[in-house]
Amino acid sequence: MNRPKEELLKKKNNNLNQRQFAMKKIILFLVFLMEFYRVEATLRPDLQYFLPDIPYKEHIKTPGDFFGFEMGEWHVSHDGMIAYYRYLESQSSRIKIKEYARSYENRPLILVQISAEENISQLEEIREKHSRGIKNGQFTSDKIVLYQAYSVHGNEASASQAALLVAYYLAAGDSEEVEKLLSNMVILIDPCLNPDGYQRFSTWVNMHKNKNLSTDPNDREFSEYWPGGRTNHYWFDLNRDYLMAQHPESKGRLKVFHDWKPHVYTDFHEMSPNSTYFFMPGVPSRTFPLTLPTNQTLTDKISHYHVQALDQLGSLYYTREDFDDFYIGKGSTFPDINGCIGILFEQGSSRGHGQQTVNGLLSFAFAIRNQVATSLSSQKASYELRESLSAFQKEFYQSHRKKIGNSKGGYLLSLDQDPGKLQFLTQILDLHEIEYEFYPDNAKPYAQKMFLPFDQYQYYLLKGMFERQLTFTDSIFYDVSTWTVSDAFGYPLTVVDKFPIKDFPRPDPPIPVPNAKLSSPPYGYLLSWRDYHAPSALNQLLINNIQCRVAREPFQLENKDFPQGTIWIPSSLQSVDSQILYSLIDSLVEKYHVTFFPVYTGLTQKGPSLGSSRFYPLTNKTIAMVVGNGVSASSAGEIWHQLDQRYDIIITKIDAQFFSNKDLSSYNTILLPDGYYSSWSNREVESLQNWLQMEGNTLITLGNAALWTLKNQLSGPALKSKPSQKKTANPNARKYLDYFEERGTKSIGGIILSSIIDNTHPLFYGYESDTLMVFKRGSQFWEPHSGESVTPMVYSKNPLVSGYLPPDYKDTIGESAGVLIFTKGRGKVIHIADSPVFRAYWFQSNKILANALFFGSSIHSGTTAK
Repeated sequence: MNRPKEELLKKKNNNLNQRQFAMKKIILFLVFLMEFYRVEATLRPDLQYFLPDIPYKEHIKTPGDFFGFEMGEWHVSHDGMIAYYRYLESQSSRIKIKEYARSYENRPLILVQISAEENISQLEEIREKHSRGIKNGQFTSDKIVLYQAYSVHGNEASASQAALLVAYYLAAGDSEEVEKLLSNMVILIDPCLNPDGYQRFSTWVNMHKNKNLSTDPNDREFSEYWPGGRTNHYWFDLNRDYLMAQHPESKGRLKVFHDWKPHVYTDFHEMSPNSTYFFMPGVPSRTFPLTLPTNQTLTDKISHYHVQALDQLGSLYYTREDFDDFYIGKGSTFPDINGCIGILFEQGSSRGHGQQTVNGLLSFAFAIRNQVATSLSSQKASYELRESLSAFQKEFYQSHRKKIGNSKGGYLLSLDQDPGKLQFLTQILDLHEIEYEFYPDNAKPYAQKMFLPFDQYQYYLLKGMFERQLTFTDSIFYDVSTWTVSDAFGYPLTVVDKFPIKDFPRPDPPIPVPNAKLSSPPYGYLLSWRDYHAPSALNQLLINNIQCRVAREPFQLENKDFPQGTIWIPSSLQSVDSQILYSLIDSLVEKYHVTFFPVYTGLTQKGPSLGSSRFYPLTNKTIAMVVGNGVSASSAGEIWHQLDQRYDIIITKIDAQFFSNKDLSSYNTILLPDGYYSSWSNREVESLQNWLQMEGNTLITLGNAALWTLKNQLSGPALKSKPSQKKTANPNARKYLDYFEERGTKSIGGIILSSIIDNTHPLFYGYESDTLMVFKRGSQFWEPHSGESVTPMVYSKNPLVSGYLPPDYKDTIGESAGVLIFTKGRGKVIHIADSPVFRAYWFQSNKILANALFFGSSIHSGTTAK
């Protein structure tokens, strides 16, 4: 009786299970289709994936139509980007392009100026009215200026691709919202701040792209070869160059920035693939002290527009973490000290066209879309908050009046007699529109002082550049904790209540002029080694086969005192006649602004005569520098830039992986930049050991390269041990979460230290004082050697001048060695602990590198360690 019911029930259940199974299959298939199309959409997107669905002017091509592929499918080359912007300019009356600089590799950097047609027609008048109003305190501008900067790091490419879409949106967008924006704003798009690095990166990823995309993070597409595309031609991080502006890209950009004085500056970057999206504000306690509170309030208000934009996309993001607003020399913080709101954006990078991450597949197109979204949200925020932004800029440039009152005080710099170095300082000050005056220094003949008044519209920037930092509300820094300009140049600074001499006319900086035509051929010439460009002049003499010698002792001639390090060029030893020698020297004076003294006798009044062996003969330097994997690209780039750009010295770059295969006999100087040479084997050690057996050869190492020479018995610097950490069994002594906050407090990101030098030593020729301010990064400290003159530079007992020094190092750093010198075979090994050419702006210590190159072989072996 019950069996049919059971069978019927069983049949119904089977049918139900089959329908459920079928439904599951359909659902799974639909999920698969959705995921497939999601992946397809992000890997092969169309315009609607990136931009708002509004009408667009049909006659203007989209980036996809122009290039023949949609954004995200390939990386547009730099020349392709420039071509598209030129095309937009030709098709739209809303755009006017200005080329503002050329990179080292001669690529154009352009500013895409976008506004309503009526504004474009009077763009220069709008700019002049706005900037003039700030400088004269009238604040008459009625347009909001938004500066949107992309890809200062070349391998953070989603930013530059986003700029193309943003420019199209503004040029072709045919909506009321776009028209409102452009009527009330001038939007400046700086589409690629680092064209050389960008081109290096785009070429790499395009040449390694598969037709069938590999998203495996191990694929070669995602692992650029050294030095990668982040940096510029000389491997400098251009995002650290906003303040000192030592590169053409930065100089041009900062000229534009100060010409326009934007209200908001957006700085678009990328970070590691496993990250999501970050936007400012950063960690509140890590803000530069001179930043006005209103700046951070407005940054927070603007952030809510980014929240809304990214929420609509469903993109993950975070804010108020990790990044800071402390170092005013980087792109998102420099605007804050210039009456502008600087905002940093960081997008997790695909580092190619599509990569698997902890958050799933990260496509290049997805990264671009996020950057477009926050670009547009920045525009919307700037428009809707325009009254607050204008009020803040006015507050910023007027608030310094409350701080200085009627004060006529300022900074007073004691200059030396080096016009070459001074020119670099005046270039920086002029670029940033900082006022200064010269007047004579009566204590020193031919010397001057510089007065920088507080009563000027760039008051905050002036203070930010010249004040030392010793107190901090936080101990974690994204970059350096100090950068004092006066210390970088070695100019003592004092604060004065007033300008010492009223109405003193401003003279030009003292620049030596070529020697007057000589009535008779001189006995020879003396070249002052105190001039910044003296190494450039000496190098030109040597490569022209002019016999030169360096004075090992001070002497007096014709009632003038000459210090050790003076270069002696005897006429009688030259293979050219006196007129050719004079013409060469005359051209060097004109080119490098150095000082030559013709002399007519070899008999000195004090010290060695000019024919003495105390004048050491110099030889032309043939220099090789190791680059490649394991070498710090920034360290190598700093050296390369200094020698190539500043000193006009030819340098051969040898890749580390091929070093042992090279014939080193043609080089008398080898440079090992900071880095880790762990991939080198006995072959490289043997190559250098054999090379050091040759008389006059000099091996120069910077930073951690010394550790490799120590390990392989090429020299013997000893590291100072760190103080032992106190152990504790208390589980509450340090909580787990504390680790993430405290890990950054143990590092030395960048500080200024005072050191004691032996200025009679060849490595310190050209220095008058026996103290030197050096810039230090990293926690490597060396024990001074007991041997006489082996350690011609040590840090002072209490060396901290400016910056944050972690407490753990306070007992370690004092009186440790900054330089150590060893003899190996018949050659010399010179270790320099810190970069003497840090970021191309630490001018005070530049000469250490030049001295090591030209005079290293002259160091007596008896004053070195074995």
